[in-house]
Amino acid sequence: MSGRPPLEIGTYGTITTRKRGDSWRASCLFRDGDGVTRGIERNRKTKADAERALKVAIRDHETAARVGDLTGESTVAQLMEVFWPWKLATTKLAAGSKANYSDVITRIIVPGLGSIRLREATTGRLDTWYLKERETRRAQAELAKTLLNQAFKLAARRDALPYNPMSGVSVPREDAPQVRALTEQELETMRGAVKTMRQNTWLPDIVETQYTLGLRIGEVLALTVNDLDLSNPEGPIVHINSTVITPTGKPERQPHTKDGPAGRRPVLAPDWVADLLDRRALTAGANGLLFPSRNGTLLDPHNVRESWRNVRARVGLEWVTPHHLRKTAAARVDAMFGEEVTSVFLGHGSPDVTRKFYIPPKPKVAPDVRAAFTQGSR
Repeated sequence: MSGRPPLEIGTYGTITTRKRGDSWRASCLFRDGDGVTRGIERNRKTKADAERALKVAIRDHETAARVGDLTGESTVAQLMEVFWPWKLATTKLAAGSKANYSDVITRIIVPGLGSIRLREATTGRLDTWYLKERETRRAQAELAKTLLNQAFKLAARRDALPYNPMSGVSVPREDAPQVRALTEQELETMRGAVKTMRQNTWLPDIVETQYTLGLRIGEVLALTVNDLDLSNPEGPIVHINSTVITPTGKPERQPHTKDGPAGRRPVLAPDWVADLLDRRALTAGANGLLFPSRNGTLLDPHNVRESWRNVRARVGLEWVTPHHLRKTAAARVDAMFGEEVTSVFLGHGSPDVTRKFYIPPKPKVAPDVRAAFTQGSR
């Protein structure tokens, strides 16, 4: 005859109470995380107090019996509270990435899914939420998907779930990115428009610097006098060492570029751009910034983009962003020097990134098969 089946790990049996002298004892069996069933008991003056004390002890044992600090009853909000410190402790993130990830967690994931319990977070429910978010904020929805995938993997590793429900979420078809650079005429139109500005008169110099050096807008705004080596015998050199980010809403100078320390690079500047930067160096303040705000502090990239939007609307180039100057520079360099040189010029780790995101596609010419048609009609 088979015996009574064992308790599941982390569960307890029937609570019994017995009066012993002037006190009451409440006890039960509990199966711990190591698989061993142990007795738990608590003694109090009244039966009710003994039962309450025992249930507190059971709760403490339940917590200790878990592999991790999450269960199927935990909510997605609680999962993210566990996941984010773990992510920070196990991954090296730039300040800008930290701010961006934290923003997506607090502003998108928790409001949208935070009250759902992990056992309720089915693939179908997560898929529906993700696809809906993707309709209105595609880039942030993709980041939320990535973070949730990592978070649910962590929950599965800690035995809160038997599997990662994000693993089956839709993978929408991605269209190839459309690389677009300004034509010569469009570039000259933008150059002329920014020169007519009465306010934010720094914009024309920013446009020329960003275009001719192929920089990101944050890299331009981070330039200081110390980054200039204009008397170098090989030609005027601008050292791209840092960028401006806004992780807390205020501009900060990050001591490396978006690509990390490997993104630091010297760029040879055309003589007329070197003259422009030299003039700005002569008027730089104590912090050496070449493109400071009116208060002499770091210029906020958002303010530059706002000024840019005001200009482009006036000349019918609403699609153009500051980053299109970098893409336009890439297209010009590629046309004359090829992809390898363009990749180094932009500070990319390989030409693959350059080719995919920065160089407009070239029309493919059919192979030369003219030899097959040597005879005309007679």
